[in-house]
Amino acid sequence: MLSVFRTINKPIDLNMKQRILHLSDYEAFEYLANGKNIVEIQRLLLHDEHLDNALAEFDRSLQHQPHLPVAVVIDTLQEEYQRGLIPHVMGKDRQQLIDHKMRRLFEYTAFNHATFQGREIGGRGDDRVLFTALNNPAFVQPWLERLNAHKVPLLGLYSLPLLSQQLLKYLPRAPYTLLLAPTPPINANTVQGIRQTFFAQQQLQFSRLLPLTNSENEIDYVIAQINQVQNFLSNSRILPINTTLLVIILASTDFVYALDDFLDKNKPSNMNIETIDIIEFSHYLGLQIPENQVYLHTLAIYDLIQAPVKNHYARKIDLRYAMYRQVRRGIYVTSLLILLGSILTSSWYFIAGFQEQQKVATILSKIKSQESLLQELRKEQSALPLEIELIRDIAVIGRHVKGQDIPLQISWLKFSQVFKQCQNLMLERLEWGIASSTTELNGLFTQTIAENPTEENKETTPEQASTLPENFTEGLRLSGRVDPFQGNFLEAELLVKRCVEKLQPQFTKTKLLLSPLSKMPKEVLQGQLDNSGATSKTVEAQFMIEILIDHAAKQ
Repeated sequence: MLSVFRTINKPIDLNMKQRILHLSDYEAFEYLANGKNIVEIQRLLLHDEHLDNALAEFDRSLQHQPHLPVAVVIDTLQEEYQRGLIPHVMGKDRQQLIDHKMRRLFEYTAFNHATFQGREIGGRGDDRVLFTALNNPAFVQPWLERLNAHKVPLLGLYSLPLLSQQLLKYLPRAPYTLLLAPTPPINANTVQGIRQTFFAQQQLQFSRLLPLTNSENEIDYVIAQINQVQNFLSNSRILPINTTLLVIILASTDFVYALDDFLDKNKPSNMNIETIDIIEFSHYLGLQIPENQVYLHTLAIYDLIQAPVKNHYARKIDLRYAMYRQVRRGIYVTSLLILLGSILTSSWYFIAGFQEQQKVATILSKIKSQESLLQELRKEQSALPLEIELIRDIAVIGRHVKGQDIPLQISWLKFSQVFKQCQNLMLERLEWGIASSTTELNGLFTQTIAENPTEENKETTPEQASTLPENFTEGLRLSGRVDPFQGNFLEAELLVKRCVEKLQPQFTKTKLLLSPLSKMPKEVLQGQLDNSGATSKTVEAQFMIEILIDHAAKQ
């Protein structure tokens, strides 16, 4: 007799993401899956007195990895299939019709499922529905109790025939298809089982399990079962008259070769039989599992992992821990997104703040450099005449220039170039004016040679010079002193006269009105004549130069 369970000697990969439990009437298979890898962990015998021991082994396996989600696949003789029609309605009305139909068909089970398979072409256009159910709830209930006890997330309770429908996309297509594939033993007297599943328009109609014993001729037995199904389909008018039935057989390599030889000698009528090596088919799908463990349910489980489908039989209460898991994952993902968003936002603000700091630092450095320049400028002495009366003179000159449009640039440029060569002469006062007659010329400047000017020597206002005759004279009077001056009036006199000589080539009417010797005090002169040296009185060597420039009025 077989042992209660058979453990496959493979280490458990802790990186596995999902547990799959395959339940049949005779055995249970436990797998761990991750991507294309499916590892068989243990096989548990379920018949007779072995069920309690199998549940205990499964309980210990759940304790090892309690948070790994589980998908349960049902492969049993206790599954019933009923096809029916319901009116084409939507929403709550449709669900009420389904619930009513379920109570009539499967009164004693809560594990049922309805699959919509399109609408009728004629008549009212009712919906075609396949109703399936587990006749014996006790078959699956103990396993669900173990899952709930450990709070293991249940992904779904699936029907193997409904899952096998997903394999048709990899197989030859036909309107009516009969699929035969190997299963594990269905009782203690069989070496293997065969599941026969019929599809119309690629949709499940019914399925049944066939036992296979050593005493039977496998090929004859399989052909006989195929003929039996074909006769049933024809008699029940499910298969139209003169319609070819496509039979797809997934089997071992030896059986495929033997069946091909048989079919070469015995060709069936109204039937197209395609044999496919199940090992090659599993490699085609990408399944990585030992060859002696490839059954129909391993192919269906692999496809389920790659492309999950909606739950078939599990109730809402059975799926609650899976829902909690999804909520936790949603909260985790949301928290992660919030964290990433916060990090990105903080990074953006940090970068923006850093850039602003750089801008502020640049502005501060510019301000600092400008302040240093400003301090240097403040230290410099202004070259402008800051006395209010001198500023007034400059304003008067400007009004004359603006009002009469007199080109001063050339004459003043010449004057500045020549006077620059006059060393040790400091200009203290610059007077400017224009006159159209000798009388006006005599009273042109506010300061005369005499120390006490008369009323005739008053300044000409801009209003009085608002109009000019055809010919007028522009006058410049330069007043200043020799600096530095050591008391030697003769040397100062020579310096002033040299400057006048330099001005005369540029301005022919240049005259020295006041020289250092002419303003020398009498006591200083007497001291020099007596060779007694300079007195202690502080004196200055003053000068005054007059320049007259003749102009013709601008037309």
